[in-house]
Amino acid sequence: MTFDIKMIKKVYENKTIRVDKAHDLIRRSLALIEKILYNHLWHSMPSQILNRGVNYVEFAPDRVAFQIVTA
Repeated sequence: MTFDIKMIKKVYENKTIRVDKAHDLIRRSLALIEKILYNHLWHSMPSQILNRGVNYVEFAPDRVAFQIVTA
């Protein structure tokens, strides 16, 4: 498995900044999934409150895990 350490460091450097920006935008405590989703937005910083079923967003995941089950 190959790791891109520069990409990983970049993601974690900006993590707290993005979560703080989302917290200031929403003005309430964030659930863990909200922190994860706001942290992986395609655009670098959240600029609006995202509502489920209303807003369309693009994500930039740093990792993807698949589970394949065959019988």
